[in-house]
Amino acid sequence: MNEILSLFDEKGKLLPLEEIQKSIEEIYSELEKDQSKVFDSNSVLADLITPETQFSIDSAIDNATFLDRAIYIDDAILPETAGKINRQINFWNIVDDTDEISPEERIPIKLYINTPGGDLPAALSIIDTIILSRTPVWTITIATGYSAGFFIGIAGHKRFAYPRASFLFHEGCFVNGGDAHKFLQGANFYEKQLKQLKKLVLEKTSISEEMYEKHKKDDLWLLADEALKYNIIDAIMPEI
Repeated sequence: MNEILSLFDEKGKLLPLEEIQKSIEEIYSELEKDQSKVFDSNSVLADLITPETQFSIDSAIDNATFLDRAIYIDDAILPETAGKINRQINFWNIVDDTDEISPEERIPIKLYINTPGGDLPAALSIIDTIILSRTPVWTITIATGYSAGFFIGIAGHKRFAYPRASFLFHEGCFVNGGDAHKFLQGANFYEKQLKQLKKLVLEKTSISEEMYEKHKKDDLWLLADEALKYNIIDAIMPEI
């Protein structure tokens, strides 16, 4: 069988979900036919090598979340993590631009957050990609929105949280090697990045500058209802 699943029509537009599902069903049917030709129905191998076992469950989940415009941050934020997330957000922007869908009519991209934090430059790239996205990006903190995950969460066009999600706000830490001169250069650059984060927090939340300065050197832990109070999120999920 040489079937190839295509997500786009001849004009380059994304096919409707119903057509994609129909194509998957047709390919699945062909796989069943091919399998029955190779193995006798009474064979043990026929029971072991079936279309169901030829597909990875992880791949099926990835495909389903992709078609639902869902993206997950479920580990530490690293440069490669950011690269993948940014590509997915940009992909849906290209699709919506090609289909000439107005920003108001676009289906939102849903970014689910469960992370202890991670690399600051990587997080800043995700934040910029979210803010610059013409297709709305909704951030949904499902468990832990800590450190860099906190800042990504507040960047969403709409921000949500699960009822028992938690948040950690702090400015993180600076680690740099080299001689004293290079260390100072790195520290000065890090200070500039921290000013960017402060501007983001003051613009996107109701955390005051006084409160920001008070807690920036320590850890501020918040539950979902407290995050709602400070406009870190727009709603807790059951309230939607």
